[in-house]
Amino acid sequence: MPSPLHHRAPPHPAVPVGYACQLLDLVDALGGSGAALWAELGLDARLLQDPQARVPLADYTALNARALAQCGEPGLGYLLGLRASPASHGTLAFGMLSQATLGDALMFGVRFGGPLRTAGWLLHQVEMTQGAVLPGSAQGHGACAGAFTQLRLSESLSPPRPAALREHAARHLLTGMVTLLDHVLPGSKAEMQLHFEGPEPPWHTRHADRLPPCQFMQPFAALCLPQRLMRQPLPQANVAAARWAEQACVDELARLGETPELRVLRQTQALLAASDTGYLSASEVAMRLGMSVRTLSRMLQHSGWNFQALLKQARQRDALALLQVPGLRVSAVATRLGYRSTSAFCSAFQGWTGSGPDALRRGAQRAEEGPSCGPANQRHLDTRGVIA
Repeated sequence: MPSPLHHRAPPHPAVPVGYACQLLDLVDALGGSGAALWAELGLDARLLQDPQARVPLADYTALNARALAQCGEPGLGYLLGLRASPASHGTLAFGMLSQATLGDALMFGVRFGGPLRTAGWLLHQVEMTQGAVLPGSAQGHGACAGAFTQLRLSESLSPPRPAALREHAARHLLTGMVTLLDHVLPGSKAEMQLHFEGPEPPWHTRHADRLPPCQFMQPFAALCLPQRLMRQPLPQANVAAARWAEQACVDELARLGETPELRVLRQTQALLAASDTGYLSASEVAMRLGMSVRTLSRMLQHSGWNFQALLKQARQRDALALLQVPGLRVSAVATRLGYRSTSAFCSAFQGWTGSGPDALRRGAQRAEEGPSCGPANQRHLDTRGVIA
């Protein structure tokens, strides 16, 4: 379904200028020249002195590409995330630190982190069970030993970033989440686990001792935590501070041009992510958003969407990801996507792509780089989000 929102959404997704400053500082620390990188893009140096400024995502992506090339450090994403402090995330981090429990902090981060700090990504908070551990994961280890919560990433840019930059951005974002949450609840890093979509890079071992356990070749880039940690009280909890931070984030979103209808659309997209038993229903999503199903439907329609169209979009996105997992049966994918039978899923997949799930897997095995969607005459399937 084509997006009707490009004229309503903020036209230029951007990140806080503080993130660019962090990158330039790291380039300097690695022996490069952050000032030279900034100048190469033709950006005004005065922008770096304005704490309220935002850098267009296209420029920030180009800055990262140049930094990777100049420094020759492929693990730059890890280093950026590990160097992040709560202060670098501003009001978002203050709001998370002020929540009553870790679960409340995660919900706050998902609610505001996507639009304010992670342009180009959707953040999904997904509750999983031990039965959802995938082939290749470290069963019985860390966050995947029992019921766990995933903070999952899905890219919302169309067309997407080049694969190398996408993987770099995911490493930066997930490692930054680890660093921030370990400040929110000291000691929690030891119980986290990181999932990455691609194979383990040969240089990963140089950084592994500073990271939680990592699993590669996973369907989703995600941070996993045991669900029992969600009830853990936070040492800096403060009700008044939490309310102030919430209002400050709401005000910042309004300044960036997010309308109530766009907010509901974005939050619905974030809630629609496959758990081990399928997706939330329209009534469950409405309850999470504190409104009736009728109100949810009306606000989505105002943005040119409806719940079933968003559910279809989420299923397409997650189907393509899950089918890349070696050893995960098509019947298990169908269950994860909420289909009552494997045949119903295969029929739907055929309608989306023009071929069945097995054809996708055969094409992926033959492809020299990246996943394949099957034959050359197969219809293009765009599962990217509609809000950058």
